[in-house]
This record gives sequence, C-alpha cells and structure tokens, in this order.
Amino acid sequence: GIFCAVIAPTSIPRSPNDRVKNDRIDALRLAQLWSKGSLSVVAIPTEEQEAHRTLVRAREFIVGQIGDLKRKIIAICREFGIDYKGSVDGAAKYWTKSHRNWLDQKIKNLDASHIELSFVLSSLIAQLETQLSLLDRYEQRIAKISEKDVYKCKVQALRCFKGIELTTAMCVLTEIFDIERFEHPKKLVAYLGLDVREYSSGGKQNQFGISKMGNRRVRKALTESCQLVTRSKSPTKVVLARRKGCPEKIVNISEKCRLRLYQKSHRLLAQGKHINKVKTACAREMVGFIWEALKVA
Repeated sequence: GIFCAVIAPTSIPRSPNDRVKNDRIDALRLAQLWSKGSLSVVAIPTEEQEAHRTLVRAREFIVGQIGDLKRKIIAICREFGIDYKGSVDGAAKYWTKSHRNWLDQKIKNLDASHIELSFVLSSLIAQLETQLSLLDRYEQRIAKISEKDVYKCKVQALRCFKGIELTTAMCVLTEIFDIERFEHPKKLVAYLGLDVREYSSGGKQNQFGISKMGNRRVRKALTESCQLVTRSKSPTKVVLARRKGCPEKIVNISEKCRLRLYQKSHRLLAQGKHINKVKTACAREMVGFIWEALKVA
C-alpha cells in the first residue's frame, strides 16, 4: 500500500565535489530531490506491454539478419565475378524476381570446380528464405495485436500520416506506451533524442546536431518515414485510402503535418542543407504532430 516510484539513475544530479557515497547519503539526497520535483520517474510497462514491445523489437532483429544475409550473398558473388548488374541491360536492381531467377540459374550452372561455392550460396539463400518466411509470421502477429482495443484507434491515427504504416505505428506505440506521460511535445522530442544539442554562453550561441540520447528505435523509424518527404505535393492514393473512416480532426492534423514537412524540406534544401539533415529535421517536426494526434485518439 506504499506508493513507490522508480527513478532514472542518469537523471539524478550529482556534484563533482562529492567524494563520499553511502546508502544514508543517497537516501537523503533522493528525498531532497523528490521534494523539489527534480527526479524523472521511469514508466514501468506491464507484462503484456513488455511482450508486445519484445515482439516488435524481435521483428527489427529479423530484418537486420535479412539485410546481413543479402549483403553477404552479394559480396560472395562479387568475389567470384558473378555480377548481375554488369550482365543485365537496363536499370537492374538486386533482390527483384528477375535477380533471384538469374542467381538461381547461375548457381545451377556452376561447374564441378566450384562445388563448394555452390554449396555456400545455396545454403545462404535457403537461410534467407527461412528468415523471410519468419518475417511474414512476425508481421502477421503484429497485425493481429494492432487490432486490440488498446492499439486500434491509435494505429489508425498514426497511419493517416504519410510514411507511417502498421509496423512503424506499432513501433511508436510499444516504445512510448502512454502519450500522457509527455505533457508537451518538446518532452517527447527529448525522449526520442531528436532535440538539438547546444553549448551557449554570453553572446555566443553554439548549436550542434541532435542529442541521440533517447529511444533510438522510434527515432530511426520516424526518420525512415521521412525518406520521401520532398515528393508529392498532394496526398497519394495510398494515404487517402488509409484515412478513410478516421476522425476528421486526426485527418486534418496529418494533412497539416504533410504540408508542413513538404514546405520545410524544400526550404531547407534551398538553403543548401544535406538531405540527411533535412530528413532528421522533418522527423523532429513530425513528432509534434504525432503527439497531438495521439492525444486526440
């Protein structure tokens, strides 16, 4: 029956002059800081929330393994002169259906002197197929979980935004949990590590890149959602289809976000900013609209 709060250790202020540390001093310091409201409380997830977050993170792990396998296969092919792009006319791309057929045919036509190479490539491709089928199973499970009452409305709200689909929406929701923890969008921006580092004093103002001190998974997901932010001045058919049946207020928020990011990205590009910096700036801008949409949902 006693109220307990878990405090983030990194948020506890410490003086560089402190050279004595024991339980009594720590307890007194915690009590003093708690009375002043200077401590950050850690949000403890429930077992169900933890399981859902683990599922989404495991999918990210599988995606990384698939990427590693693809790069390994391409590297081995280059090492032995099996060049797909050099042997095909036109804009050839790796891991398309034509590339897979071409690669399977090349492996079959290897002579007896390359039997070990054939075994290595065949086993790696078989492993790749296994991982791809496993990825489909993970995405089916995530889609099933997204239909639960605790996620359904929020997932629908996030999918109204350009660049955010089901897996990205579930990544945001399972990592943030409750949006009510953040009373202002700036706190959510800081939680995701998208706030700008600054070291200013007197008349000098020095600003650097983003802090990267927050949740890297959501930060990466939102940055990837802004990959095509400079294209399409009007909403695409896919985005319009996802917005059907959503509340008008959320649709207006997502449309305002899309126009804002389109204008911001072209303004920054006109100033000569690097495209990666533009995408990161747009991701930071998008966080505020996501905060507002989740508050409404």
